Amino acid sequence: MNIYFYTPEFYSGGTKMIYRHVEILSRNNVAAFVLHTRKGFKNSGFQHTTPIRYWNDTRLTDEDIIVIPEYMAIWMNREINPIGIKSFLKRKFSKNRYRYHAYEAIHSPARKVIYNQNPFYTFFDYPAMPHTYTLPYHLPDCLGAVCVSQNNLEYLQLAFPNLFLNRIYYSIDSAKFIPANKKKQIAYLTFKNQKDVTQVINLLTIRGNLHGYELVPVQGTEDEVAKHFNEAAIMLNFGNVEGFGLPPAEAMLSGCVVIGYHGEAGKEFMLPEYCFPISNGDIISFVKTAEAVIHQLHENENAFSEMNQKARMFIEREYSREREVDSVVSAWNKFIDLARAVRP
Repeated sequence: MNIYFYTPEFYSGGTKMIYRHVEILSRNNVAAFVLHTRKGFKNSGFQHTTPIRYWNDTRLTDEDIIVIPEYMAIWMNREINPIGIKSFLKRKFSKNRYRYHAYEAIHSPARKVIYNQNPFYTFFDYPAMPHTYTLPYHLPDCLGAVCVSQNNLEYLQLAFPNLFLNRIYYSIDSAKFIPANKKKQIAYLTFKNQKDVTQVINLLTIRGNLHGYELVPVQGTEDEVAKHFNEAAIMLNFGNVEGFGLPPAEAMLSGCVVIGYHGEAGKEFMLPEYCFPISNGDIISFVKTAEAVIHQLHENENAFSEMNQKARMFIEREYSREREVDSVVSAWNKFIDLARAVRP
């Protein structure tokens, strides 16, 4: 039995975690592979030794499991017109081969597991009205789903109370995300919730209360993001609908004072004793809190040292490599047992 994770060909936190998930399984004697459509593609946004297979060299059988991202799960149901999802995939991934082979993969003989890294995509492209579609999570060849946070778990339990569901834990590299000599910098991601980013950054700029702190937009590879977080004194988080929310957790590990939205999933680690959570969309509180933190750091650069240290210890403990490995191996042993027990 082989397990194939159908994976997009760009760098993101979710893609990084798929690679890591497969790497963990492979090291624990499970025949798992990232499945790409572009021959020879390997993601260069992070370091890995992940086993990879390519679509044209792979034949999916009813002995295999294909792991499908949550935003593509709607394609598992032939009753639903996939035009909307095709349009989405065209915009997001641009390569036709990815979305067309995705449809083929989903309708292959292999059993399916949905890898739900963001519950807010669960009903992507469904009508906002009552309907009688059979949901992909209820189809007979769907073994169940994997999720990545407590909020993710509770959402799917609410939606699908009889679904076979396993929560895994992410880990964050505490040797890579580690406080360096802090600079008067405020890091923020440019690609999440841009409307709120624009408002907060412009308000902070025009009000003139930055006390010499530089606003630094962050994007790039994992190493580049880590460098920014390790050097920044403050991180502003704008992710408002997250399956987990890696960036604020990484920033907390890097010793940043984190201010911003928990994105629902971040409620489990963006606690007020470790950071400054802001209610989603509360731009006024966001700006006022950021200015208050900047002012305190301007008066005393060690004002939040104790909070930052406690935050780092919390992230190291709750999202350790050992916990990640145990959760991933345990979850997939359960799916393998189920697949063997329920023959196609």
